[in-house]
Amino acid sequence: MQPQKKRNPHVKPVSFLKLFRFAGAVEKILMLIGYLAAAGNGVLMPLSTLIFGDLTNTFSPLTPPDEMVSEAGKSSLKLLGFALGQLVLGYISFAASIVVGERMATAFRRAYFKSLIKQEIAFFDSINPNELSTSIAQQCSDFQNGVGDKIATLVSSTATVISGFLVGYLKGWQEALVISACIPLIGIAGAIYVYLFQRATHIANAAYAVAGGIAEECLNAIRTVVALCGQEREMERYQESLLKAKAKVVRLIYFAGLAMGGIFCSEMCAYAVGFWYGSRLIKNQTVNPVTDKPYSPGDIITVFFSVLLGAQALSQIPPCLSNLSDAKVAAAEAYQIIDRKSLIDPDDPKGLKPETVEGNIEFKNLVF
Repeated sequence: MQPQKKRNPHVKPVSFLKLFRFAGAVEKILMLIGYLAAAGNGVLMPLSTLIFGDLTNTFSPLTPPDEMVSEAGKSSLKLLGFALGQLVLGYISFAASIVVGERMATAFRRAYFKSLIKQEIAFFDSINPNELSTSIAQQCSDFQNGVGDKIATLVSSTATVISGFLVGYLKGWQEALVISACIPLIGIAGAIYVYLFQRATHIANAAYAVAGGIAEECLNAIRTVVALCGQEREMERYQESLLKAKAKVVRLIYFAGLAMGGIFCSEMCAYAVGFWYGSRLIKNQTVNPVTDKPYSPGDIITVFFSVLLGAQALSQIPPCLSNLSDAKVAAAEAYQIIDRKSLIDPDDPKGLKPETVEGNIEFKNLVF
């Protein structure tokens, strides 16, 4: 875990578009290609459930053996095509998004450093120098996480959610509606898990930030610490700053584990309800309004897995939104320094410019 500095509550996060102020023509083209590929990659998985449904209907005692083998071979080739499509689209989406994140993060760091070295000395007197390097590192990390592959994951997950529910409800809305009843349980358990885990991470990061400040302070004055035999005392300070957060983090992680168990429990309940209700639809020869024929095992399998794929992808969206939110806050804090005009601008051509400079430096009456 990386140390995380305390966010300034008075800093307003930048807008989503301003997050990409360092994106050039190359980055924009890569983002367009990468996000389109991510959307396509997210759609392919729910669509593959249609093949699984047809394959389930093929494995029926009423299907002649030769026809069963032929249809299974065709379905296998279709699945192979889907696999190759996901391989290509997945590679393009994540490779493009990672390259965009690296290029924009490099431009972000360059602009940040360029602005810092131009600031007047009084600016650095107004901030804590021990926290400056930590805060800059965290802001750069949050920014890169927000504009990198997390957006591709967000686009892909959103496409999976939309396509999964569309396939499920268009293939058999009755079965899809029953399975959807279990989705709030999965969502609630997932939200609790994400909140507890992020809360534990933030507490741990805050403790690491304090401990890091103590370590940096001691290293900067290591001669004084050793001269005064203060090693043991400083080690106790460092350990105490971490032990304060240990109990809280461990307790939150225990509850996060229970929430993760709740996610799996909810998914198993969805399996149970979905298969039970699907078997009743088949037994009662309930007519599927989509096909005007009784529900088949393939319809149940297609609806079941497409809706559950959409529900599982839904749980991947909140972490991506959280990373995006952190990036917007980090960018807002960094942009304040990047856009700050130094009170003493070294590049300003105005001012006195003596043609020649002559003189000697002389020190008198110095006392230490």
